[in-house]
Amino acid sequence: NPGDPAALRREPSLSDPQWQQRIRDRLRATVRAHRRDRPLFYDLGDETGIADLAAYWDFDFSESSVSGFRHWLTRQYPSIAALNREWGSSFAGWDDIVPMTTAEAMRRTDSNFSPWAEFKAWMDTEFARSLRRGTAAVHAADRDAVAAIEGAQIPGWGGYDYAKLATAVDAMEIYDAGDNVDIVHSLNPDLILLTTSGRSDAVETHRIWRALLRGARGLILWDDKNELVAADGALGQRASATARQFRELRSGIAAAVINASARRDAVAILYSPASMRTQWMLDWQPKGDAWSRLDAAAQYEDNSSRSAVSDFQRAIERFGLQPRFVTAELIAAGELARRGIRVLVLPHAIALSPGAARGIRRFVESGGTVIADREPALFDNHSRRLPQPLLHDLFPGAPTSVSRGKGSAILLAAPEAEASSTATSLRSAIAAAGVRPSFRLTTPAGEPVTDVEAHRYRNGAVTVIALQRAMEAAGTGRERVVLTLPGARDILDMRAAKRLGRMSGIELDLDPIEPTILTVSPSELPAPVISSPERLWTGETATLRLGLTAPSPAARTVLHVEVADPAGRILAARTRNVVTRGGTASYRFALSADDEVGSWTVRVVDVLGGAAASSTITVSADRPK
Repeated sequence: NPGDPAALRREPSLSDPQWQQRIRDRLRATVRAHRRDRPLFYDLGDETGIADLAAYWDFDFSESSVSGFRHWLTRQYPSIAALNREWGSSFAGWDDIVPMTTAEAMRRTDSNFSPWAEFKAWMDTEFARSLRRGTAAVHAADRDAVAAIEGAQIPGWGGYDYAKLATAVDAMEIYDAGDNVDIVHSLNPDLILLTTSGRSDAVETHRIWRALLRGARGLILWDDKNELVAADGALGQRASATARQFRELRSGIAAAVINASARRDAVAILYSPASMRTQWMLDWQPKGDAWSRLDAAAQYEDNSSRSAVSDFQRAIERFGLQPRFVTAELIAAGELARRGIRVLVLPHAIALSPGAARGIRRFVESGGTVIADREPALFDNHSRRLPQPLLHDLFPGAPTSVSRGKGSAILLAAPEAEASSTATSLRSAIAAAGVRPSFRLTTPAGEPVTDVEAHRYRNGAVTVIALQRAMEAAGTGRERVVLTLPGARDILDMRAAKRLGRMSGIELDLDPIEPTILTVSPSELPAPVISSPERLWTGETATLRLGLTAPSPAARTVLHVEVADPAGRILAARTRNVVTRGGTASYRFALSADDEVGSWTVRVVDVLGGAAASSTITVSADRPK
C-alpha cells in the first residue's frame, strides 16, 4: 500500500546514530578478529540497497532520516525562502519540512517534482554515506584492509547513484548493466572491480574475458550446485570446462592487463542521475499507481534514459574510441578542459544545474563539440520544469547544428544501430572535432568494422591492444580484420607469446568468443634473465633475482614464474606473477625438508614480450658440514 506511511519507514534507519555506532563497533571487532588471516575483502553488503535492491520505493521516512534530510537541505539552499521558491511550498522553517512521496509527486500538475527528487537524492546520499562509514570502520581496524559491496546494481533507485557510490568503498562485485562498470571506473579508476562466474559455456567464457578487458581485477566462482567441486572434493564437469581459461588468465595475461592503464579518448558522456529521476517520473506519472507494483527486476528493463546512454556508448566504442563518463558536477567544475575533452555527449540530459549549463556553454565557446539526442536542461537539477530550457540558444529544439564561439552544438537522435545514419552522423561529428582512433580497424576490403570491441592500455611507451568480437556477432564464426597503426611498431601476440614482427599494419583472424591481445612497442622488448644459486639443500630458501637484458620501454614488466620439480611437474603452488620495479624483481624459492632431490627448473616468461629464460638448481638432501 503506497499510501501507508509505515511502509516507508526503515527500521533500523541508516541515519540512526545509535545504529551507526553499533555497526561501527561490530565492523571493527570483525576486522580485528580476522586481519591476521588477510582476507581479500570485507563485504559490507551483498545485493545491498536502501529497500528492495534497486526498486522504486520511497524510503526512509523514519524520524532520524527526515531529521537528516532537513539538515542536508540547509547545505543545498541558502535559506528556507529559497527552498520554498524551488519547491513551490510554504514551510515556515527547516523543521517543518516534510518529504514528498512518489504518490504525491505523481499528482502534481505543475511539472515541479523537486520535493520528491530532493528526497530521492538524499536517500542516495545517505546510502553512500553509510557505506563510507563502514569503509572507515574497516580501515580504522586495519588500514590495509579492503571494504567492498557485492551484487552492486544497475544505475537507478535503491541508492545506486554511482557518482556517490564510486568512492564509498574500495571494491565492488558488480552486476554489469546499464553501463555501470564504465561509469564507476571513469569516476574512480582506482576502484577494485570484481565479477562472479556461475557457468561454463561460450557466453560465460566471452563475458569473463570481456570483464577483464573492461577493468575487473578478480573473479568469484559461484558453485551452488557443486559443478566445480563435488561434495567429496572431486573436480566436476565445470572445472574441466573452465580450466584452460582460468589457467591462461593466471599465466600473466590478466596481470599484464591489470598493470597497464586503460586509455580513454577525448570523448565524454554525461552520467546524469537527475535526468534519470526526472525522466522516470515523466514516464510513469500518466500510469497512476502502476509504479508501486514494480519490483527490483523491473529496474533492469529498458527505459529511454538508460537506452540512450547505452546506444551512444556502444556506437562510440564501435568507432574504435574509448569514452569516459562525467557528471554534471565535474562539468560545472571545469573538468572537461582539464581532461582535454573535445566532444561531450548529452544522452537524454533533460535535468541540469545552472552551473553545468554554464560549463557546457564555456566548453562550446572554447572550441568543444556538444552532441545531444534531445533538447537538454528542460528541468533544473532538482527536477523543476523551467520556463525556458537553460541551453535553448545552443539547442533550439529541432535537429540542427549551432555554432557558438569556436565550437558547436549538434542535435542528433540516439544511434539505435551501429549501421544507422545517425551513427554515421555521430562518427562524422566526432571526427570533425579532431577525435580519431589511435589505430584503424577495417575489413580486408577497407570497410569499418562495427562488431568488435577495441580496448587500449598504456604501459610506459608500450601499448596493449585487445580486440574482442561483440557477443551478438559470435555466431557468425571467425572474422578477418586489418589493424593499421600510425607507424611501424614491434607487435607481439600476447596470448600466443609470439612475436609477429615490426610493421604498421597486420591482418588478424578474430575468434568469435576469445579476444586477441597484442603488445605494441616502439622497439623489441628485452628478454628476462634469472640470477639463482647453482645448488641448494632441502629445507633451504633462496631469493632469485629477476631482471631484463636491457632497459624496457614498458614501465612495468610482468614476469610469469614457473617451477618444475625433478620429474618435470609444474608446481602450481610455486607459480607466481611478479612485476618488475625499475627493471628488477625477486622470487622467493623455498624448499621443504621433504622436497625431492635432483634438478629443479625455474622458468621465467616476460608476458608482454614473450621471451623466456630458465635456470637449473641442483637440490641435494644433506648439506656438507
